[in-house]
Amino acid sequence: MYASLVLITIRIIFRLTEFSAGEDPSNPLPFHEIYFYAFEAVPMFLALAIMSVAHPGKVLKGPASDMPQNIIIRKLKCCGKRGKAGRVGDDEMGKPILLEDSR
Repeated sequence: MYASLVLITIRIIFRLTEFSAGEDPSNPLPFHEIYFYAFEAVPMFLALAIMSVAHPGKVLKGPASDMPQNIIIRKLKCCGKRGKAGRVGDDEMGKPILLEDSR
């Protein structure tokens, strides 16, 4: 996973240097494809290949490794069908979210 982060950082540094010098003819980065392939395409391809082999979900394990639920999905669950006893889902800590009856 660290290797993919290093490869993505190489790409970011390349893009910063490419755009910081502008499109002046003295800057060869925007005008030669070899720089693009060497510092953009190859590192991103390798980073994606690494991530497909060693997915972070397989590496990061533990009680706090779950992604927090999106607030939009949580709101949609609130407005949609309710489960048993008004339960609409679980919060970030795994506790059930219950709706109170407003009758």
